[in-house]
Amino acid sequence: MLNLKVGDKVLMRNTWRTEIEVVDKITPTGLIKVGGYTFRPDGRERGGDSYHPWHIEPLTTELEVEFYKKRFISKVANRASDYDFRNMSYDIAKALNELLGLQIKE
Repeated sequence: MLNLKVGDKVLMRNTWRTEIEVVDKITPTGLIKVGGYTFRPDGRERGGDSYHPWHIEPLTTELEVEFYKKRFISKVANRASDYDFRNMSYDIAKALNELLGLQIKE
């Protein structure tokens, strides 16, 4: 039992994604409605995709900090994949070599 109430923030995750959502409703039978999904009192998704079901848990400060760190890393990685590294300056290449520990000799 998660002991959630309407308005509580939860971490909602499945195999592919993690989101921060808010509890919309708790039914008289204890089902938890969050972001258009329905969850059992233990946090497991009711119905939905049986291979990649969503799970919820109360959002703690630690989980929230970790969520935003991973989100930032993902955004930087996505943006970096669009960067044309072949046209970078020598100084940037040298700095990346050191920063990433590539140990490429000049």
